[in-house]
Amino acid sequence: IPMMTSPAIKGARRHIRHVPVLVLVLLATLWAMFRIGITSSPRDDTAALSANDRSRWATVAALVHHGTYEIDKVIIETDPKTGVRREDKRWQTIDRVRHKGRDGREHDYSSKPPLLPTLVAGEYWLLNAVTGWDMRDNPILVIRSLLIFTNIPLYLLLVYLGVSWANRYCSTGWAHVFAAAVITWGTFLFTFTNTLNNHLVAAAGAAVAWEAYLRIKAGSSRPVLWSLAGGVAAAFTAANELPALSLLCCLAVLYAIQSRKCFFAGYLPGAIVVKVAFFGTNWLENDTLVP
Repeated sequence: IPMMTSPAIKGARRHIRHVPVLVLVLLATLWAMFRIGITSSPRDDTAALSANDRSRWATVAALVHHGTYEIDKVIIETDPKTGVRREDKRWQTIDRVRHKGRDGREHDYSSKPPLLPTLVAGEYWLLNAVTGWDMRDNPILVIRSLLIFTNIPLYLLLVYLGVSWANRYCSTGWAHVFAAAVITWGTFLFTFTNTLNNHLVAAAGAAVAWEAYLRIKAGSSRPVLWSLAGGVAAAFTAANELPALSLLCCLAVLYAIQSRKCFFAGYLPGAIVVKVAFFGTNWLENDTLVP
């Protein structure tokens, strides 16, 4: 009996329960990458699957190749022989609005908040500069590559935080493994890994926001730094998911209760930076602060 309750035995049990967790994470990651690798439209001419993500991808392409949020030149193609303009089916989307641009003419714009596509455009600009790959000519290769660079790290961040919570707060090995199974395979977020969408981004942001608060609650030696990260993450979550404004406000109250210094020196400035970026990109796209 003393041997069965020794620290060495307990430590061995903890290490053993990590094995199925690692297997769950590895399989989920490989499956997510496989799904991205086979992502293609029914016409097999693009890796953008729906009007939702085609709207964002059109903005990404317009920013990098035309330096504008106007997506006309991306979604509309002109027949070189007849001069007839028609919508390119690879970019066809109903998620768009039309209004006058700065040149006084009517233009099409994505109806999605522009902050996320602007950030992804930075990734695409770098990929295009290094490899010369053009999304307009090869939307399958480029979009798949950008999905791997964007969604896989976000998914792994979410999984890492979820598994770390299971390790910290679950009292039994079975609970630890079950929680890891839920965070890797038991949510709808897994199905969003092969599209450019706001849901996976917001979920990762929410996880970081809560982790920052939990670190401060546990007595971190860098509370202001963690509160800054929490403010940025919570605000970025709300910028991608409007209902997450409740999360932003809820965490603001918790941070303020925990420490006024953390709230005013970290959480609030971090949130303000993201909100300036959110409304700033909206202004650049539409000449208005109204989304």
